[in-house]
Amino acid sequence: MNRRNLSQYQVREIIGEGQHFDGALMQSNDGGINWNVAAAPDGSDKNVYWVLRTCGSGEFVTFGLCMDEPSLNLGFLRSGDAGRNWSAFAPSLRTKLITEFDVSMDGQILYAIERDAFSVLKSMNGGSSWDTLPIFANGPVRISPSNQSLVIFCEAEKVYRTTNGLESQDLVLTALGRVDDIEFAPSNSSVVYLATEGYHIYKSTDSGETWSPPISLRSAGVLD
Repeated sequence: MNRRNLSQYQVREIIGEGQHFDGALMQSNDGGINWNVAAAPDGSDKNVYWVLRTCGSGEFVTFGLCMDEPSLNLGFLRSGDAGRNWSAFAPSLRTKLITEFDVSMDGQILYAIERDAFSVLKSMNGGSSWDTLPIFANGPVRISPSNQSLVIFCEAEKVYRTTNGLESQDLVLTALGRVDDIEFAPSNSSVVYLATEGYHIYKSTDSGETWSPPISLRSAGVLD
């Protein structure tokens, strides 16, 4: 039976609605050809990992979520050996539904967005302690790799930019739909890309201060 030809409802009936399938944090040493289960705290197979970030030192950071039962979250995890071994940190946030976060290049500043909390959690000491900022946010958050005081974050389709670590912020864009992702270009941190639902892509060449008109991937034929 070819599942590609089945509706989502038929697939759910086959695999079992709400049925759990064990997973894991995986690590590859050969560019993704082969994968091994990484060493992580107990319960890693019951979590999902939506976001993976790296620091300038090469350290990886992720957040383990159990959407049905947050008490089973692993929470923030870090790896200093290319993802082979993972250890937990920031225990005060472990049971929260952190769906978006970013970490500065030196690994000391973290911003985290808890789903439906509409605020920003900020740590200045690598996750040891956190402050709750009364800033309406519910979407991606990204720290500039060249300036840790420059942060771009979202509230649905509204895009904000700060140059002072969220002491103040400016609305710089109202996008055509909810923002799904923001990424600074690895080769030039002045270039920023933004993707929204509906497959609209925006580009900034001045670190997010202004944005070009969106390109629709559907209209451009990319998704044909």
